[in-house]
Amino acid sequence: MFAATHPGRVESLILLGGYARLRAGSDYSLGLDQAHIDQLTDAILGTWGTGADLDLVAPTAAADDNFRRWYAQVQRMSASPATVVAMARQWFEVDVRSVLPAVRVPTLVLARAANVIFPVQHTRYLAEHIAGAKYIEFPGADLLYFTGNADQVLDAIEEFVTGTRPLPSPDRFLGTVLFVDVAGSTQLAARIGRVGSRPVSPAR
Repeated sequence: MFAATHPGRVESLILLGGYARLRAGSDYSLGLDQAHIDQLTDAILGTWGTGADLDLVAPTAAADDNFRRWYAQVQRMSASPATVVAMARQWFEVDVRSVLPAVRVPTLVLARAANVIFPVQHTRYLAEHIAGAKYIEFPGADLLYFTGNADQVLDAIEEFVTGTRPLPSPDRFLGTVLFVDVAGSTQLAARIGRVGSRPVSPAR
């Protein structure tokens, strides 16, 4: 909406797992029916703050207990359950299809093919209805850009923003060099050096 109404203030637009409308309607057969909506809201809102919905949001990270604890903390710190309920209602009431033809800034639309939160057909719809939009679809189901095949996603974004394909990083390693000076060892080495440098008398 902002890009359509204020094009002079938007340089470009990057959308990941986005949508123009989610709820099904007589003129939007791609939408989700009420049963699917109820299933999603129960899975997310019913467990908010516990990280239980990570299996849907980022399945590649679901087996990482540390990540799940971090994700649960992020949920608790970012919004109260009441705020999340209000946000979820907005998800399924938003309909910005009418403004898509007015988006004239360079647009990159990204999707992961198996995303169950915002199914890929909604993201494809965005790309098809924004003039000149570039669409890239990746395998995977994660909604979070920084999990799963994050390198591929970020490389596509970097190329779109800079116009240059990222070069592969050279092989690197982290090494540690440890210098140890045992008490008196420097002086001992100096004495040994002096002794060792003395000429040796021939045996008789």
